[in-house]
Amino acid sequence: MVHKRLEEIERLGNHTVLDFVNTIHHRYAPEVNDYLPSFEELVGWHELAGIITVKTGRELRDQARLHPRRAAAAHGSAIALRELLHGIFLAMVQGKKPSPRELSELNRTLNHLRPCCLLATGDHSLVWRWHIDPAQPESLLGPLVESAAGLLTSEKLQRIKECPAPHGCGWLFLDTSRNGSRNWCSMRNCGNLAKVRRHRGKAAASHAAVRDDNPL
Repeated sequence: MVHKRLEEIERLGNHTVLDFVNTIHHRYAPEVNDYLPSFEELVGWHELAGIITVKTGRELRDQARLHPRRAAAAHGSAIALRELLHGIFLAMVQGKKPSPRELSELNRTLNHLRPCCLLATGDHSLVWRWHIDPAQPESLLGPLVESAAGLLTSEKLQRIKECPAPHGCGWLFLDTSRNGSRNWCSMRNCGNLAKVRRHRGKAAASHAAVRDDNPL
């Protein structure tokens, strides 16, 4: 199993919600390595993603120590949302439609979190902003749901891809290349690994052919 600190995780999705969905080390690995095993890591990820400030993160942790069950429930909701969004985005990548159950669950989550979105003063007008309430840790999910809804209803949806099996990790990413030619979450990681495995496979096949042509 691969163990990484949150600071070491590469954000390769090119979009906040895809980076959130990618907080599992390898979607095709037989043993799941979850980068968000607790509420503590969930808060830390939000800090690193720039969704909350360090001050808000500290307040969320303080409240979690006072109300551990509430924090655990928020963490469970976050993991459920992550897997729901993975299923929805993957269906779209594969040219399918999300199931009625998935859409119903996403809409339910949107409606549940809507009270956390408040009008605030912007530069020239009022703007909608998510209010992350440390006393309501589930409010952490608001910006993620908004990010997901925005991506699912934009033209960028057509640019989402999956790092492909059998050599890829199954991460989702927004292909921002000019000609839409990106195939892997990262050429440095899964791309190079695929090349090495293909090379080894060809070498093994070549050696087998030589043995067949030159029997003892």
